[in-house]
Amino acid sequence: MKSAIEAINVLRHESGALKKQEVLREFKDNEDFRKLLYYALNPMLTYKVSERTLARQMQYDQAITLTLCSIYEICETLSKRKALDDATVYQVIAFLSVCAPAERELYTKLLAKTLRLGVTAKTVNKVIPGLVPEWEVQQAYPIDEYPLKDGMWFTLTQKLNGVRATYYKGKLYARSGVPYEGLDHITNVLNFEDDSYVFDGELTLLDRGGLSDNEAFRKATGIINSDTTHKTEICYTIFDVVPTQEFENRESSSSYRERRRVLDLMVDILPVSDHVFVLPMLYSGTDQSKIGELLDRMVEEDKEGLIVNLDVPYKRKRHNGILKVKKFYTMDLPIIECEEGSGRLAGTLGAFVLDYKGNEVRVGSGFTDEQRALYWRRREELAGVFCEVKYKEKSSDKNTGAESLQFPVFLSLRTDKDGVSYG
Repeated sequence: MKSAIEAINVLRHESGALKKQEVLREFKDNEDFRKLLYYALNPMLTYKVSERTLARQMQYDQAITLTLCSIYEICETLSKRKALDDATVYQVIAFLSVCAPAERELYTKLLAKTLRLGVTAKTVNKVIPGLVPEWEVQQAYPIDEYPLKDGMWFTLTQKLNGVRATYYKGKLYARSGVPYEGLDHITNVLNFEDDSYVFDGELTLLDRGGLSDNEAFRKATGIINSDTTHKTEICYTIFDVVPTQEFENRESSSSYRERRRVLDLMVDILPVSDHVFVLPMLYSGTDQSKIGELLDRMVEEDKEGLIVNLDVPYKRKRHNGILKVKKFYTMDLPIIECEEGSGRLAGTLGAFVLDYKGNEVRVGSGFTDEQRALYWRRREELAGVFCEVKYKEKSSDKNTGAESLQFPVFLSLRTDKDGVSYG
């Protein structure tokens, strides 16, 4: 086990990609190394504990029998529980207390999902094929990158400003593959077809009240990521459906038009619910003037934009068969560092410095005063965390030619993301 832990620590602290790949190749046949990678990088496993919880002091309790004797048993046990009881936490802490300091630190971060290895599941699987499950869903390109050809059939639906969620075998998963908790009021409705279908959609706030689109998004995100077990303020809107087997094969055999017919039929057979909806179609046909017309309507109604679906199969990747149309576009970029504000903002966050294709982009607007104070207190924890920003268009520095973004504005931290999205 020692050599496996040493190898993991090299991945953690080594900055060079080539060195990391060398470590993967050198230890690819080490069973403990493989297991640690699996439990650390599997996006579909969550352990529901924090570093703070694992640092607790717990008094000896002779009534509790210690049965968890390895980090792998602990991972399996915690991943299968919806919530933790004190007895289980006691067992985990008892196990960690007898580990060597280096092991204890590593295991604590693994369980808290704060272990930063600097490699993705995709990178690991190139060296050790099939070791770590990779979770991907269909994603859209901006329409300006793939303009429609004359006479091409398409549909238009509203682009929801929500949190992506895919229903798969009884659970809702984030775009990163992390399962959501506390949404039983939604999943209980979706299992009516005995999990023979996968539903793709967005989680949003059930009742926006007088909130703007961005305010509603922020509130919804806060509820979804909270520790509360009852999240009935959140609803789910379905915009695509794929047979489970085809989803697992990573591409559907049916075109969008066929899948949409299935989805429209499901409107009548879905169990009655105030929390699950099917996204209505706004237009289908070949008239491209409808895009601008409906986009203007979306903007007037304080909605994010439109989605254009072409008549192509569902593919678990970003592809040009699905396009987004917005006045502003968004990206998910990693935070490099936090800069302190000045004047009124002194002692709080002034701006995030983000990594955009190897170039630094500063984002200093879009934050509330509460967020500025919170993020500044947490600034050491935020390096590497992904941040969603909106921008008007891509640009370049007049002096250096480096790629940049025009009018970047902070939208949210995306703890559900573990990879870059360039829009």
